[in-house]
Amino acid sequence: MEPETFSRTALMAALIRAIHAKHHSPKIFEDPFAAQLLNDDDREFCESVMLNALEEHAPSVDIDAIGRDVVLTKVVSMVGASANALSRARYAEDILQELLSEGIKQYILLGAGLDTFALRTAIQPKDLIVFEVDHPPTQTFKKNRIVAAGFEIPPCVQFVPCDFTNTRIDEALSANEKFSKQVRSFFNWMGVTYYLSRTTIVDTLHAIRCVSSGGSSLVLDFIDSDAFDPDKLSERAKPIVATVASLGEPLLSVLSATSLDKDLSECGFRLRELLSPVEIQTRYFVGRADGMCAAEHINYAWLTAD
Repeated sequence: MEPETFSRTALMAALIRAIHAKHHSPKIFEDPFAAQLLNDDDREFCESVMLNALEEHAPSVDIDAIGRDVVLTKVVSMVGASANALSRARYAEDILQELLSEGIKQYILLGAGLDTFALRTAIQPKDLIVFEVDHPPTQTFKKNRIVAAGFEIPPCVQFVPCDFTNTRIDEALSANEKFSKQVRSFFNWMGVTYYLSRTTIVDTLHAIRCVSSGGSSLVLDFIDSDAFDPDKLSERAKPIVATVASLGEPLLSVLSATSLDKDLSECGFRLRELLSPVEIQTRYFVGRADGMCAAEHINYAWLTAD
């Protein structure tokens, strides 16, 4: 992502959630606020990206004859990245609900984008603090969209500006007076690792551990090595890899499911749960009639700080 621009992939994820909320049933992830954070220009940009990718890889589809809304709904149903945007959000918030019952008081969204959890916290514990850590231009963009939609920024939210390539997470969080290293926390790092270098990923894991009390948790998703092998990359994933690169946010890194335990132990974490694409499919997508299925190459990991 360019230094002075907001995240285009955050826009795309919000549109996916908005389309899913309006057109798909059953819901994998319920987000009634995503659509309200997108204005007409945002929608036009995102929809154009999706339709251009469709035209390039499926030129026989007659968009005018089928109808733009119908086509976009089908694209979200059939594209692996769209399914992942929904299931990773569901996975993280399922774990959050479990951890809230165990006394988690701090929820940290790393690369928060246009996540709307803080707008949906009416039923959450009153003492939960949500720390949204993200690139400053993306945070400014999000604040403007919240206000433009007629919402107030929830009092439980703390915006923590951080350029992940230049600033350590522990330094950014420690600078916020409401963040406590002594409180058990839950870190949501979904949808981020594949846009960072491996060095940045490892450094970030170390930094998160530096500000995590024992028993804190972290969830992340990662791409396996097959995604970087043209002979093994799935046909469904190829247009997505090209699209995110065209948005200025190319995929950079993979993690290995086979060596993850060793990698994490060196950073002070242990693996509590690992879901492969097959297991994600079983948990969230079985029995759907719209063809939506788990993304190839993407795995979910739930980590606990020792």
